[in-house]
Amino acid sequence: MATFESWIGIAFFGAVLAGAQPAVAEIKPGLVGEQTLYKFCSQPACADGQFPFGPVIADSAGNLYGTTSLGGAFNLGVVYKVAPDGTETVLHSFQGGKDGATPYSGLAFDAAGDLVGTTSEGGGSIQCGDAGCGTVFKLAPDGTETILHAFCLGKRTCSDGISPFSGVTLDESGNMYGTTQYGSIDTHLDNGIVFKLKPDGRERILWSFGNGGDVANPISGVFLDGKYGILGTAPEGSSGSGSAGGIYRIRRNGVETVLYGFPLSYELGPQSDLVPDGQGHFYGTTPEGSSFGTVYQLTYPRKVVTLHTFGGNGGDGFEFYAEGVAYYNGNLYGTSDGGGGGPPYEGTIYELTTSGAETILHWFVGSPDGDTPRATPLIFEGYLYGTTEFGGTTGCGGRGCGAVYRAGPIN
Repeated sequence: MATFESWIGIAFFGAVLAGAQPAVAEIKPGLVGEQTLYKFCSQPACADGQFPFGPVIADSAGNLYGTTSLGGAFNLGVVYKVAPDGTETVLHSFQGGKDGATPYSGLAFDAAGDLVGTTSEGGGSIQCGDAGCGTVFKLAPDGTETILHAFCLGKRTCSDGISPFSGVTLDESGNMYGTTQYGSIDTHLDNGIVFKLKPDGRERILWSFGNGGDVANPISGVFLDGKYGILGTAPEGSSGSGSAGGIYRIRRNGVETVLYGFPLSYELGPQSDLVPDGQGHFYGTTPEGSSFGTVYQLTYPRKVVTLHTFGGNGGDGFEFYAEGVAYYNGNLYGTSDGGGGGPPYEGTIYELTTSGAETILHWFVGSPDGDTPRATPLIFEGYLYGTTEFGGTTGCGGRGCGAVYRAGPIN
């Protein structure tokens, strides 16, 4: 049974399986200017990084920070900085072993200005083979790296989690919250956990996903709400749940509730983080399954409405991975990692009203443009910033090694 470590109160609640009807939305072209700021693998042996997967964050001067999943001095990924003029600096190359390896997540700033993030592999554990089970790391402005936590290090059962895919969320005290896709405090399960790390790296398991109505294997992070507690999503239902993943809440007293379970017709449930609008609504996406993917709205606590169902190639996009959305000035902004206005259908940037009307802002066309945007865009000073996993250069098998882009301005 899934439990909390030293938390009182355990409860599972069945998922709500009433499916929402897709909203009918007219697709309107509204192309904006788009610029490739940096093309990865522009240096020999991809020392500058290769295949960025996660989003970027910005400092007050407009410098962008992110990670690549491969490339760097050891071909295990990097933390990079891209200046407003497009100059890229590698801040850290992951080495594997006791260091991290293969980051897929974005980064966060702590109160001291350090960068905090996760790697899906590395850390020195032998429980996950040579790759390691993942880490949470901190990187100081001078480049000094500290591994705050290595998952499954010295723990035979990996009760503290395996493979964090998303980044961490910080509270006002500097505590870090996140998820791992696998691992469990129950030796019979491998459904992932929600964790909390103190600034010194001490870990506490907040929830270990179980069965009998729970969700499983989260790849998104968590949202901290002073009123509602911890909110998150997971793309799969556990054994006996009867759902294709769902939206969960963890209260301060340690009780977890599945607020909404997506019907099995979805095949895979939500993969993205939840984003609030400050008016009691939260937004997220689901990947292709019975459709080409969706954008949905959660009205707390349990009402879910599909705002948009993607149409696929031929103008609209499709969500193979299901990136998240950003909320700005009453509209939602996101990317689809496939589809667009014509071959080779390398993805889109879109704007969506909260009533479901979609405007396509950009169609990616591959190198020298981007290709396959998998990250939620950052909105900074009226522009959208993000990454594409491929595109940019013509290397990496001809499809390109990834890029950082800017699009806009937006309203």
